[in-house]
Formats: sequence, structure tokens, C-alpha cells
Amino acid sequence: MMIWLTLAECVAGFAGLALGSERVRRRLGWKLLHRRGASARLAGIVLLLVAAVEAMGRQGLVVGLVSWCGQLSLGAGAISLLLIARERMLSRRAMPRRARPGAG
Repeated sequence: MMIWLTLAECVAGFAGLALGSERVRRRLGWKLLHRRGASARLAGIVLLLVAAVEAMGRQGLVVGLVSWCGQLSLGAGAISLLLIARERMLSRRAMPRRARPGAG
């Protein structure tokens, strides 16, 4: 059950790292101050480190690191897919009705 908590921390950590990136914020149309972007990056790093410590404490050093790496991969993949989906939704909304593929 704790694996789900570690996975959630990895997803939240990667979300923090993504929101700390100016390019991602610009593409999403969010205007955050530079300090808040740095805070989001720091929060993301801290969450990823907490997830690593929890995984290693629960499963031992070697198995915990392997488990953490797998959860990092899942978390990064989830955030990547969510960002791609969000960007496509925004670009589809900006397109005129006739220019949309499949619109008659």
C-alpha cells in the first residue's frame, strides 16, 4: 500500500519540477513569479527525495532504489502524458471550428 504513496510523491514531485520550468508555464498560459517557479522546483526535488528515502527505508537499499526508479519512470510518464494532453486541448480550443480535423 505504501508503494502508492511513493508513486503519488513521484508524480507530485515531477509536477513541481514541470511547473518550475518557465517553458511549461508559458505553454500552459500560467504566469507565475520567478520565485514561485523556483519554489515549485524545490518542492519537486524535496518530494522526489522523500519518496526515495521512504522506498529505501521500507524495502532496503537495493530493492528500494530499484522500486523508486520504476516509480520515477511511471511518475515522469504520467506527467508527460498529462502535459501533452493539456497542450492539445489548449491548441484545439484555439483552432477555429472549420480548421479542426474531422469537423465538417
